[in-house]
Amino acid sequence: LQIQAVNEIGASPFCPPLLARTRPLPPVPPRLDLKLKWGDSSNAKSLLGEEMVYNLQMEDKNR
Repeated sequence: LQIQAVNEIGASPFCPPLLARTRPLPPVPPRLDLKLKWGDSSNAKSLLGEEMVYNLQMEDKNR
């Protein structure tokens, strides 16, 4: 990489060559598999109404 300034007066000499590196790409996300299974419960539906929402939270024990 070499840098040169340019304006209405003219151009400067190039600076001495510089070595630059970009940061590496981030790692790919880990592959996670999850299987959930539950049965139909007409009792739960009558208590909770028609709309049911499930939230799944996972914690990374390695952090």
